[in-house]
Amino acid sequence: MPFINFNEDGTVTETSFEQAWAEDMERRKHRKVKRKGKHIDIHVSKNYVYDIELSRCKTAGECLDWVHQISEKTWAWENNAQIMQDFLEVLFENIDVKLWSGGGRYGL
Repeated sequence: MPFINFNEDGTVTETSFEQAWAEDMERRKHRKVKRKGKHIDIHVSKNYVYDIELSRCKTAGECLDWVHQISEKTWAWENNAQIMQDFLEVLFENIDVKLWSGGGRYGL
């Protein structure tokens, strides 16, 4: 079953699962947000890293506070909101799914 991509220019393309997986893995290598030990590091610029301790993301409320805090930063929205997207991906990859409604019910 092919994956359907909606491109920025309005065109639609199909790719295989393998190709979509490989492209996603390559994209993740270049994220500006990464987990480093017990921290989420946001590489804002060459000389500036915004650091968040994962211990400060133990509840849904704490996670939402960080989402709001990062969303207030102008740098989070540059380059088509790349840092904001990367931050949300890394946050969701590294927190307990039971924090979210339904996460515990479905055994995720």
